[in-house]
Amino acid sequence: MQDWPYAELTSTAKQMGGPQKMIETITSNARTEGRMEMIPWLGVAALIGAGAKWGYDKVKGYIDNRKKTKEEAEKAQEVLVKIMEEKTLGDSQAGEATA
Repeated sequence: MQDWPYAELTSTAKQMGGPQKMIETITSNARTEGRMEMIPWLGVAALIGAGAKWGYDKVKGYIDNRKKTKEEAEKAQEVLVKIMEEKTLGDSQAGEATA
């Protein structure tokens, strides 16, 4: 065998079953290696996504609670004003009756 790069390449391709089979083998091995290298990144992405979802839920819950508290405070204020108006109205009517 010659000591030329092309001669070595053609000899290797012949041993692997031809150039097409050699290219398919290289491609398949590269994909497998790529998949194995992606596994840690998929785990990292999953953790980041879970953390983001958890944070979103916490912030959304906090905002919802604040809205709920504000609505309850407004309702309590309305009830208090209504009671005070009734009390004032009742006192003025009672004052008229005694006068």
